[in-house]
Amino acid sequence: MLGGCADFKTVVHEDEKFDARLFSKVVKIVDTSYGGENGLNQAIELSAECMKGQRFAREKVICSKFYEEIAKDTHMVVYGMLNTMKALEGGALESMMVYENADFFRLQLRNKDTDSVSVLYLKHDEIKNNKNYKDGIHG
Repeated sequence: MLGGCADFKTVVHEDEKFDARLFSKVVKIVDTSYGGENGLNQAIELSAECMKGQRFAREKVICSKFYEEIAKDTHMVVYGMLNTMKALEGGALESMMVYENADFFRLQLRNKDTDSVSVLYLKHDEIKNNKNYKDGIHG
């Protein structure tokens, strides 16, 4: 997005010195009434609809890559909460998609006698409805 007062933004965009790599990235040119931080905020506000489309396009590319890897059976995709967390903790993820309303908790339990550690992934309801977990969790 290019924004600014008067014609400066248009002059910059049309100038031959304007980097060609950036030229193709400009999705909208907006007129602002202000300069500085206020102008930037106004430009962002005026470009909000356009930016939503950009986010959607990025998300679509990520989803397409995900389905392509599944179709090719490359074993480069994991899904399901446990498999995903195992890959995340092992540093094996390039990107990750998360359900917006996921409400899992990672619980790390240490056995005082053996000093062994167990990791559990539980939903909020599983913790709330199970006295064994609830007694050891505060907050």
